[in-house]
Amino acid sequence: MTESSVQPALWPAPHASGAVDATVTVPGSKSVTNRALVLASLAAEPGWLRRPLRSRDTLLMADALRAMGVGIEETVSSSSASSPSVAASPDSSGEAWRVIPAGLH
Repeated sequence: MTESSVQPALWPAPHASGAVDATVTVPGSKSVTNRALVLASLAAEPGWLRRPLRSRDTLLMADALRAMGVGIEETVSSSSASSPSVAASPDSSGEAWRVIPAGLH
């Protein structure tokens, strides 16, 4: 085998011929969403999370906070997909079990 046959193929990365002016929307983060939910639940005033990640773990975190009396309202734009139904228990969300006790005092 020759050395060239072992080397991975190089990816021709795109490049701009000039300055780029763009807005990029990145996907949400499970960890950031869960931490923001906990921080908002501890705040004296209501807070907003814009475009949080909607995943099983973040929905379980919100349900666990609701079970502790935190008021969480959700607004979904008409273009968003509906969320799956989940139980109001952090039974299998490791992040909820690690983060929620820190908020109890």
